[in-house]
Amino acid sequence: MIVLITTNVAMAKTCVTLFVDGHNSQLSTHSNTVEELLKEREVEFKSHDLITPSLHTPLKDGMTITVEHAKLVILEVDGTEKQVATTASKVDEFLNKNGVDFNSLDTVTPSLNVLLEDGMRIRVVHVEGKLETVKKPISFKTVTLNDNNLPKGMKKVVSSGKNGVLEIVYNVFYKGGLELKREKKEERVAVAPINQIVKVGTKKPLARTSVSRGSSPAPKPTSNVDGRVLKMSATAYTPGHGCGYRTATGAKACFGIVAVDPRAIPLGTCLYIDGYGNAIAADTGGAIKGNRIDLCFNTLKEAKTFGRRTVVVHILGK
Repeated sequence: MIVLITTNVAMAKTCVTLFVDGHNSQLSTHSNTVEELLKEREVEFKSHDLITPSLHTPLKDGMTITVEHAKLVILEVDGTEKQVATTASKVDEFLNKNGVDFNSLDTVTPSLNVLLEDGMRIRVVHVEGKLETVKKPISFKTVTLNDNNLPKGMKKVVSSGKNGVLEIVYNVFYKGGLELKREKKEERVAVAPINQIVKVGTKKPLARTSVSRGSSPAPKPTSNVDGRVLKMSATAYTPGHGCGYRTATGAKACFGIVAVDPRAIPLGTCLYIDGYGNAIAADTGGAIKGNRIDLCFNTLKEAKTFGRRTVVVHILGK
């Protein structure tokens, strides 16, 4: 007689420690792998969650299994965005874990202490600093020198002035393409200005005698004559009537000042004009070309009386 004896032998259990989002528990289980254990304990997880060790790892006594549920958030940094899975709990922790630098001038939305949620958008706009150089002109100065060889009041530019260039370097901060602020970093003279040198005549003018109807012209000088005598077509003008009160040389327009073509008679030349008297070539005119001369009178009546005529001009020199 054969007696069949059936014995139920219980399968050995595995003892492990399970951490889920920081909460731990000691477990005895018949599961063979990490994945089986999580399903046995109804621990939900997604592909982007952090599970250590991996799901297919066989269980062993004393093993620790960690599950950290991650959140999918959208990270946008200066207009560039990407989707990131993270186990961070707050915005500042998330940015630090993902290596996003920021300072007090930058904009972080939402604020740093806000708790993360699935689908949240975190936006960081950095302040960008650039060096910018602004150029400004430096006005030249005019240096005036007295010259006893020039008729009194006449000005002569010896050397022209030239503006310099000042460079100002700014550190300019931009946020989102808009200027936030600028700070002056340095200031330097890139090109030094060149002073303008002007000589002003201090020589006393020759005596002038006004010619009016019924009067006699000043006598013709007999000394300091360089020998040249010109026959010229003469017109007359009065300050304030079709012209200004200052001549091309800067001298005041008055009787004794005449306009010439500098190519024919150099400015500053002393003259004697028959029927007019002593004069100085100190002005120019658009219509005064070649063998023409324009005589200044103190009144409009005198100018009209003179009209237009041919005169003899004696060149006395400078």
